[in-house]
Amino acid sequence: MDVPFSTARLYFRQFREGDEQILFDLNSDEEVVKFTGNASMKDLAEARDVLVNIILPQYLMGFGRWAVYRKEDDAFLGWCGLKKVDDIDLGYRFFRKYWGKGYASEAAIAALDYGFNKLNVDKVVAHAMVENKNSIKILDKFLQRTKIIKEENKDVQCFEVTREVFFEKLKVES
Repeated sequence: MDVPFSTARLYFRQFREGDEQILFDLNSDEEVVKFTGNASMKDLAEARDVLVNIILPQYLMGFGRWAVYRKEDDAFLGWCGLKKVDDIDLGYRFFRKYWGKGYASEAAIAALDYGFNKLNVDKVVAHAMVENKNSIKILDKFLQRTKIIKEENKDVQCFEVTREVFFEKLKVES
């Protein structure tokens, strides 16, 4: 199993072919995808398409949206990770029943640490719809707000963090 990193409560692994069902289950919940700009997935074929054409190719560059599991019971919680587009983008998505338990913050910190220490990136960006107060709260912990842009008639808060700022904020948070 490809486990790029772990935390006290979580472990991360690469998605692989055959993970269509867990990806579909996560992305077919309207509340989970409400603030993502994506519609809920309609079937396993769409999940497979996203897996094969979007998620898996990122691993070839060392980046990726990694499947996140809870160590205590191997429960699949969702995904978190870094995606290389124009910039290195932090993203996460978890099942509703795991919201409010600190998993997204813990996973985001681990992904940022992995990006700065293992992938040697200099800066990471993130985006959250202004309406998504919970994601904004998480991102405010370790990233800096930069600007608000419009995407599909929605206000989106942009964030970024450099290696130096991240590790400084991590020290203060500890």
